[in-house]
Amino acid sequence: ETVNTENYIAWKNGWMIFEDKPFSYIKETLERWYDVSIVMEDENSLSCAFSAKFKDKTLPEVLEIFRNTESISYRIAGDQVFIQGRLCEY
Repeated sequence: ETVNTENYIAWKNGWMIFEDKPFSYIKETLERWYDVSIVMEDENSLSCAFSAKFKDKTLPEVLEIFRNTESISYRIAGDQVFIQGRLCEY
C-alpha cells in the first residue's frame, strides 16, 4: 500500500493536514497542537469526516473556519474549548 508520508511530516513545517479524517481525530490533533481540552456538545459530531489544510493558524482561526462552514459555535475559556451545535447535519 502506498502512503503519502508528506501528510505525516507536514507538522514539522507548521502544517496540519487532514484527509477525510473523523472530527474525533481532528479534535485530538487540535488538543495536542494547542495544548487545550475540547468539549463537544454533540458527541455524534465526532464521527463526521473532514478534509482540511491549515498552516500557521491560531486556534481561533481554525475554529472560525469550522464555525463558518458548519452549524457550530464555540467558546474558549482558558485551556478549554466548548463546541456547541452539530457538525455535518445528518
